[in-house]
Amino acid sequence: MFSGPIPSALANCTSLNYLDLSVNELTGPIPESFNSLQKLRYLNLYSNYLSGAIPESLFQLTSLENVYLNSNNLSGSISMNIGNLSELVALYLFDNKLFGTIPESTVNCSHLQELYLGGNHLVGVLPQSLMNLESLIYLDVKQNDLRGAIPDPGNCKSLSVLALSFNAFTGGIPPGLANCSSLIELVVVHSNLTGAIPSSFGQLDQLVKLDLSENHLSGEIPPQLGNCKSLQRLLLYDNRLEGEIPTELGMLSELMDIELFTNRLSGEIPISIWRIPSLVHLLLYKNNLTGELPAEITELKQLKNISLFDNHFLGLSLKIWGLMPAYIS
Repeated sequence: MFSGPIPSALANCTSLNYLDLSVNELTGPIPESFNSLQKLRYLNLYSNYLSGAIPESLFQLTSLENVYLNSNNLSGSISMNIGNLSELVALYLFDNKLFGTIPESTVNCSHLQELYLGGNHLVGVLPQSLMNLESLIYLDVKQNDLRGAIPDPGNCKSLSVLALSFNAFTGGIPPGLANCSSLIELVVVHSNLTGAIPSSFGQLDQLVKLDLSENHLSGEIPPQLGNCKSLQRLLLYDNRLEGEIPTELGMLSELMDIELFTNRLSGEIPISIWRIPSLVHLLLYKNNLTGELPAEITELKQLKNISLFDNHFLGLSLKIWGLMPAYIS
């Protein structure tokens, strides 16, 4: 394992196109002299103790395709000259101490597929330009201090993972996200969201995980979510959702995790929910639900956790036939 500063003499290796010094104990700044590495395409300095700002010289390396600077102690802002990196495919800057705004010039990185900026101190708005990157597959800006509205996506047909949690957005979920037909994960936890869950989300037939928990969402759970045939995890807990749990959720044969606790849901748990063969966790506590546990519960062989306390169930004797391994509260 290497320690100490990155040798500035590396700048003399002008034919270098691949540099991986990840998972070491390197300290100090990234050398400004790296601007001589004009053939460099892959730079991995992940998981060290590097500090200081990302040098401007790095944004002059126009051949760069993959940059991994995550899990360091880097500070300063992201340069507006990031737009010079027109060949950039992956940029990992998460878990640092970066501040300032996300540059609008990022839109010039027209080949960008993976952008990870989470776990920093970034402020301002999430630029609309990011949502216009047709090549973008992964966008992770969680755990920052971003504000303003979440922009309606433009041409993000390739977007698969959108992680926006732990920010301070205003307004609701843009219905246009339903046009991101490749979306697999949408995670926007604890981000001050208001309004309703768009019924258009029923178009997301590739969606595996929907996590909008710990917000201020209101209205009913859209029955159209029953069309999200790939959905495995539905987490909407700690909101202000009301009405009944849609029967249509029982059509989701791959659903493993339903977490709707701490809302204002009412009515009975639909019988269709008890017939989801893959169900492992059913957490519905702290609502206004009524009814009884049906006999169908014994068919849920994968079920490990049922939590229904603080509701208005009748005749709940908890003689749960054959469910001794499950945790029931």
